[in-house]
Amino acid sequence: MFNTLPANPYPPSSEQMGSGGGSYVLPVASAETLGGVKVGTGLSINESGVLSNSNPTPYSLPNASAETLGGVKVGTGLSINESGVLSASGGYSVTAIYTGDGTTQATYALTQPVTSFDFIGVRFLRTNNLEIFNVYPSSYLMSLITSGNSTGVATNDKWCFFGLTDASTLVRRDESDLHVVEVLGINV
Repeated sequence: MFNTLPANPYPPSSEQMGSGGGSYVLPVASAETLGGVKVGTGLSINESGVLSNSNPTPYSLPNASAETLGGVKVGTGLSINESGVLSASGGYSVTAIYTGDGTTQATYALTQPVTSFDFIGVRFLRTNNLEIFNVYPSSYLMSLITSGNSTGVATNDKWCFFGLTDASTLVRRDESDLHVVEVLGINV
């Protein structure tokens, strides 16, 4: 019993056949050319001619860092589009809760309590025109009130000339040349 071969769907060209017409040279396979390959290291071929990786090593995407290109998960305040572009979708907001009127006062009533914000920024001016801007976590400012230290934000901080008597009142310490220009509530 003889097996017959099916017709070749890719008949050789005259260049491949040569002048005698009887010898065929199989071209080397490439992205553009159908051709032959040799089974190399780490590859196997089955009886149907299917080429496979005989010992696949699974790939594990590393976490991205400042030094390593890798994968990230989209978290709070971030978004990713269909093309894979990561964007910050959050931001911050700033609200003026006190604006100075040009006078030096002992207390400054805030329009909203410190506890309404993540951070509080205080911009003040001394009579020598030195302008200073300090930003503090509101939880830190409130902890000073609850600990009874309402006379100063930080006693070892020479640029802190204010304290809080409650969540809505900024109080000037003994610095008579202090003028609070602005108090900002900042949420992130």
